[in-house]
Amino acid sequence: MEPPENVAVGDYEIRLRTETFVDGRRLPAQSKIFRISVKPRSNVLLATLLIALLAVALLGAILFVVRITRK
Repeated sequence: MEPPENVAVGDYEIRLRTETFVDGRRLPAQSKIFRISVKPRSNVLLATLLIALLAVALLGAILFVVRITRK
């Protein structure tokens, strides 16, 4: 699930306190804490571009070494 665009990146904590009434008496229940972490979106296009650039550089280095060793 993705958060809306205007939500700030960070950690959020939500506390829920519940209680009920039984026979006219109040019975508190245990509090629950939910932690939510909003992380920045990853840039898939940039990561793909960097991997492709690294592959091209590696291929170029291999071809360069092969040409030098054949002479």
